[in-house]
Amino acid sequence: MSISVILIFAVLVLISQRIPTQRAEPFDSYVPALLAEVAKDSTSRDSVFSYKFDGLDSDKVILSTINSSIGVKLNQPSVHSSFLICQVRDVCSLPAYPSDTDSVYTYERIVSKYVKSTGTYDTRKIKLFLWRSS
Repeated sequence: MSISVILIFAVLVLISQRIPTQRAEPFDSYVPALLAEVAKDSTSRDSVFSYKFDGLDSDKVILSTINSSIGVKLNQPSVHSSFLICQVRDVCSLPAYPSDTDSVYTYERIVSKYVKSTGTYDTRKIKLFLWRSS
């Protein structure tokens, strides 16, 4: 009887080694494209430049809308994201480090728009934070 248990165990071990483990795709393979889409899409781009940095509800709606759009495009339940809009010279960081992970991936992009009335460029930093739940 003990030989049969050992044989069954050995077969299970062999089978489990042949089943491929699912590896998470590295963030850097698709995050730049996500931010490029935000920068190029006219609606998202207009939202970025409508952001007033005053913390009012209109700013919260802009961030929430873009965060939701990114979440839909990610379509990975174990991946969490946070999108922020900052002044170019500001340090742009998460208000609180996520407690359910040990590492956070960040990617940022500078977006600018020519303002005809002033003859200058309005420049913003968009930053995306991503992490997987542990």
